[in-house]
Amino acid sequence: MRRYIAVSVAVATLGGAGCSSSASDGTTTANGDPTTTIATTPPVDTTPPDTAADTTTSPTTTEPPPPPTTDPIPAIEAEVQTVLEEGEDAIFVAFSDPSAPEGPELLGDFFAEDALQGLLDTLGQLRQEGLRARRSAEVPQVVKLLSIPTSVQGDPNRLSARVCRVDAGVIYSPVDDVVINDRVRRVIAVSEFVRVDGRLKLAGGTTESDTIGATTCDE
Repeated sequence: MRRYIAVSVAVATLGGAGCSSSASDGTTTANGDPTTTIATTPPVDTTPPDTAADTTTSPTTTEPPPPPTTDPIPAIEAEVQTVLEEGEDAIFVAFSDPSAPEGPELLGDFFAEDALQGLLDTLGQLRQEGLRARRSAEVPQVVKLLSIPTSVQGDPNRLSARVCRVDAGVIYSPVDDVVINDRVRRVIAVSEFVRVDGRLKLAGGTTESDTIGATTCDE
């Protein structure tokens, strides 16, 4: 009888459990009376010019231009998409040899909380049953960000976004290369990401749909 073991527990990884002024020009004397200015011929100045006059000028300074403004949304989208894609690679590396001691640590680099626990459970099941996983040669593995990530309840270290994942991984027995499960499924979920020590990781979320046989993220 054919057994169905989800390659990466798509539901667990993606879905989880759930100024003016003025001045006066007038001149006054000490008693307050206005003075009268009489035009006179100015005396001839016979003083020779001062050749030692200061000819230095103060250096001019230029304010640096303001830094260009950048839109943070594309950067966040790119970061989330990178985490998704690199996480897929980590899954298949870990599941290609479930007995390798570095598998759990590798998964922990890209997943956290419910998503990580689901993957570790599957890794243990594969190890216990002597099975492995690989990518499908016919159907490409797809993981795609569908919406702009937003903060969860104003927490900058926790983001939420819709994500699509086509799980086309193949579970097989390495002894005789018998395929145990090659069923393709597409999961669309509102996934959550958490930043741990500066690194964004997929933490879980809520499943919107789980479609058997769908091979693309075109809804």
